[in-house]
Amino acid sequence: MKSGAPSKTASTRALAFLLGLSACTVILTLAFGRGGLALAGVVAAIAACKVRVVSLDFLGLRNSRSAMFAAVNGWAMILLLVALAQRLLSH
Repeated sequence: MKSGAPSKTASTRALAFLLGLSACTVILTLAFGRGGLALAGVVAAIAACKVRVVSLDFLGLRNSRSAMFAAVNGWAMILLLVALAQRLLSH
């Protein structure tokens, strides 16, 4: 496909991966509750993976060398670092 649009199979696979990551987040949160900084780090890593999937597949940035990809990922990383810092300082 030269249009740059992801195939239906790739989109379905990306959606399944995204839903799997979301399920992992819910299961970890329910199983460990307020599990401390380690749980926050794992959930932040899962969130980073989710941002990458969304930016690559659903925003269509997989085959482009766009500054938008760096901007979206940078923005997400800043938010994740702020969330982790808040969690660390609340202890």
